[in-house]
Amino acid sequence: MQKESLQQANGNSIDERLLLQTGYVEKVNSVGKGEIIEISLYVPLVNMLGWTEVPYIKFSVGGALFRKYTPAAWDAKAQTCTLFIDAAHDGPGTTWARRLRERDLVQYIKVGSSRQSPHPTGRIVGLGDVTSIGQLLALFQMTNPGTRFSGVLLITDREQSEYCNKNLSPYLHPVLCEDTDQITPVISWINAQKYSIPDTCFYITGNDFMVIQLRKSLIAMGFATEQIKVKGFWS
Repeated sequence: MQKESLQQANGNSIDERLLLQTGYVEKVNSVGKGEIIEISLYVPLVNMLGWTEVPYIKFSVGGALFRKYTPAAWDAKAQTCTLFIDAAHDGPGTTWARRLRERDLVQYIKVGSSRQSPHPTGRIVGLGDVTSIGQLLALFQMTNPGTRFSGVLLITDREQSEYCNKNLSPYLHPVLCEDTDQITPVISWINAQKYSIPDTCFYITGNDFMVIQLRKSLIAMGFATEQIKVKGFWS
């Protein structure tokens, strides 16, 4: 059974490699100590006009390994998009991102959907950590008008916080958290906004512990479960 599974896995890997499509790196920028990597891509075969939900692109990061990343912003006419990759940990995706340089070729197997889209009329509030920059900014780009969107990006590094303040959407507010309590600063920010309970929809993304605790806190504040959309990325 083990040998059969291995052969099947190898077969799938070969099939996937035959289906790979190509894009190119236009620009790479490392933020702070290199723990956030911003990558601008030209991907001429991606149909961005068809995106109605927050998308992801499944990239080949070496051998038979693939990782999904959410474009933080895109220009359908120019056929470009931008990724923000959390490189604070070691792994195949981080190694791949660190090695990329301008004009490098990138390959991807699939463009898919995260199954998240902004509520058509209500207030959209995004909550996340540095692993969720792409998801939160994609949500902002899909919110029309953009003034319906606001959000918090939980940052643990001061230099990253300054970069995000200067370069990301003014509607996404970096909150610096230099201790282990990730929840209190976010709840304090939410309380200060005085959101109308019936008209607000929350989208929480990031590490599983933060996602679970924020969801519990929002329910305790009176928000209904259907007003809270969650997506945990790691634990």
